[in-house]
Amino acid sequence: MQGSAVTHLSVRVPWQDTRWDGRVCLDPMNNQSCVVLRAIAANRDDSAENHLRGQWIADLGENEKPACYKERGSFLSDREITLNVRLDYAEWSDAHKHIQRTAVRVPAYGATLVPFRWMLRENAYDIAKELGIEVSPEREPTSAFSRPDGLGPESRQPAALARRVCATVRREAISYILLRQTNAARRR
Repeated sequence: MQGSAVTHLSVRVPWQDTRWDGRVCLDPMNNQSCVVLRAIAANRDDSAENHLRGQWIADLGENEKPACYKERGSFLSDREITLNVRLDYAEWSDAHKHIQRTAVRVPAYGATLVPFRWMLRENAYDIAKELGIEVSPEREPTSAFSRPDGLGPESRQPAALARRVCATVRREAISYILLRQTNAARRR
């Protein structure tokens, strides 16, 4: 499978009652579908979102933005947003506490991608072999820091896989968004 032969790319998005136009939900306390996503469930503040309902996420301060904005809750917005992200393991690994937040610009109608399947150790080597990317378990660094679900942050091998993901995504690509467990689906 040399070249740009990606056959399927999924982008997970939370349910939004403003049609993902970049605003806080109009009725956030009644939107229970978005909490299916673990990061939203852990970080959502119903009271705060209720006070901000209908406001443009891009206009809110960093600490006011709803949890869904980091989970592609505004992917159909005609406004650019900036995500200030820090890798999760920098929060709990002493060896990585030095990693600072990074501003990631998301253009209008854009979304961030995280190629989870490609980065998981259980899949990465097979995918790399299929794509002709040179990676091997022997080249993985050994350290006290170990993460069972990935190749490890010290490795340069995930970068090779990530570059291939980016190279396979084209501007002209057709995207299909699949929503599961939505409020709208339950109303039918």
